[in-house]
Amino acid sequence: MSLRKVIAFVVPVSCLVVTGYAACPAEASGPSLVAPGHLSGWSVTTNEKVAPPYDAGNLNSQSTAAYEFAKGPGKPPLGDGSLMMSTGSEKNSRVSAVPPGLVGRTFGEVSELRFATYLENASSTGYTSPTNVKLAGTGTLGYATAVFEPRNQAAKPATGKWQAWNAASGVWWTSKVTSGSCSQAKPCSWKKMVGKIGASTKISTAYFELGDSGTSFSDEKCALDDVAINGVTYNFEAAAPPAPPTAVTPGGPAGPGGRVTVHGTGFQPGEQVRVTLHSTAVVVGTAAANGAGDVTLTFIVPAGTSPGQHVIVLLGLASGRTATVPLVVIGGPQTGFGGMARNVAHHHPRA
Repeated sequence: MSLRKVIAFVVPVSCLVVTGYAACPAEASGPSLVAPGHLSGWSVTTNEKVAPPYDAGNLNSQSTAAYEFAKGPGKPPLGDGSLMMSTGSEKNSRVSAVPPGLVGRTFGEVSELRFATYLENASSTGYTSPTNVKLAGTGTLGYATAVFEPRNQAAKPATGKWQAWNAASGVWWTSKVTSGSCSQAKPCSWKKMVGKIGASTKISTAYFELGDSGTSFSDEKCALDDVAINGVTYNFEAAAPPAPPTAVTPGGPAGPGGRVTVHGTGFQPGEQVRVTLHSTAVVVGTAAANGAGDVTLTFIVPAGTSPGQHVIVLLGLASGRTATVPLVVIGGPQTGFGGMARNVAHHHPRA
C-alpha cells in the first residue's frame, strides 16, 4: 500500500498574518467530509426516540426508519458514498439529517440550498417523494414550517438515478397558508415564502427528511449527497480516512499574544484545513492547502491560554486527514516570536 506523508511543524515568524481566533472562519472551498466519526456538524436521527428535530409530538415507538453511510448507490455526485435513508414498512416512520449552518440564520440569509438524491425504492403507499427540506421559525405567520418537496419541482422524481435539487430556486409551501400562493396546493418561490414568513425570522429548526407523518409513505429508500448551504458543500461517504499514527517532538515556548506559524503538508490539494489549539479547543484559523497539499497559517496564541503543554491539530475538512504538533505555552503575555518544534511525521493511506 502506498502511503502519503503528512507533516506539521511550527516555526518563528518574522511577519504577521493574523487569522481571527474567536470564531471559525468561513469554509468556502472544497467539500467537507461527512462520515461516521467525522460528521462535520451534522446529526442523523429517526422519530423512534426524542432527538432534534423530533420532539414527543413526532414520536412513533414502532418506527422502522433507519439510515447508514453507504457506498454508492450508482455514481454519487461527490466521492463514492452517500447517506442512505429508509422509512421501512411502518407508516409514520421518518429519518432526518440535520445540517450545520442554518439554525440561527434568518430566512432572508439563506442564499444557497441545494442537494442531490438517489431514490432507490419508491413508496408502496400514497405518493412518492425523495428527501424533503424543512425549515421552521416563528415569524409573521407564527410558528411556521417551510417545506421543499422534490415531487413539486419541474423535474419529477425518478428511481434509480441521481437527481440534483436547487431549493433556493425551487417552490415551497407551508401549512400556515391554507389556500392560494405558498399553500400546499399552490407552492411558491423561495422569495415569496420568505416574504410570507418574514426575512428577519430566525430559523429554529432545519433538516432533510425522508418520510412523513400519517400514512403517505412506506418502504421508501433514498440516498443524500452533495449538499450545499451558503457556500459550504458537504460530501457524504461510507467511512472517514483512518487517523494516521502520530509521533510528536516537544516544541519551543510561546506565550499568550505570541505569534505562531503552522506548516502542514500531505493534505488534499485545495481543501480547507482547520487549525485548532488544544487542550481547551479553540479554532485559531482555517486556510486552504495549495496545489501540492501544503498549508501555512499564522495565528496569535489566544489571551488566557494556560501555561504548559498544548497541541495544535490540523484537520483537512474534505479528506479528514489530520496532523498534530505540540506547543509549550509559557506564562504571561508574549508579543514576540512564537515557539518552534521539530518536524512531526504522520502517515495516511493515499486516497
